[in-house]
Amino acid sequence: MASFVEVMSWFKKMHECNRLLPNCGNCPMGTGPISKCRKMLHERAEECERVIEQYAETCQKPEFPTWKEWQRNNFPEAVNPIMPCEFASYKSSDCEAFEACADCRNRPIPAKVAQVLGIEPVRITTIKQSP
Repeated sequence: MASFVEVMSWFKKMHECNRLLPNCGNCPMGTGPISKCRKMLHERAEECERVIEQYAETCQKPEFPTWKEWQRNNFPEAVNPIMPCEFASYKSSDCEAFEACADCRNRPIPAKVAQVLGIEPVRITTIKQSP
């Protein structure tokens, strides 16, 4: 469960995405005037918290380190670079032939590969919800 400050921060983000749209657009708290949200926060706080936390989960995207960063942090003495295409096919790695290996190494590690390797995200970014 998130802290009160985190929940209210997400409520503010959710509100900012929907407040200028007619009847609050696609707001997960429901449609209608802003006073309705304020009333819900007071009368049904637990339900609002659950809705806001679900919204937050759909708006977060983990960002993983680049291949180069990860190798430097975990294998600083390594001489040969780790190549992203060693963990996936050339096609799924968007391999542009061996001349562009440095470009691939400067890309973030894909989430699926990072999960298998046990690599933690370096940060979580917020995805702006479209109305």
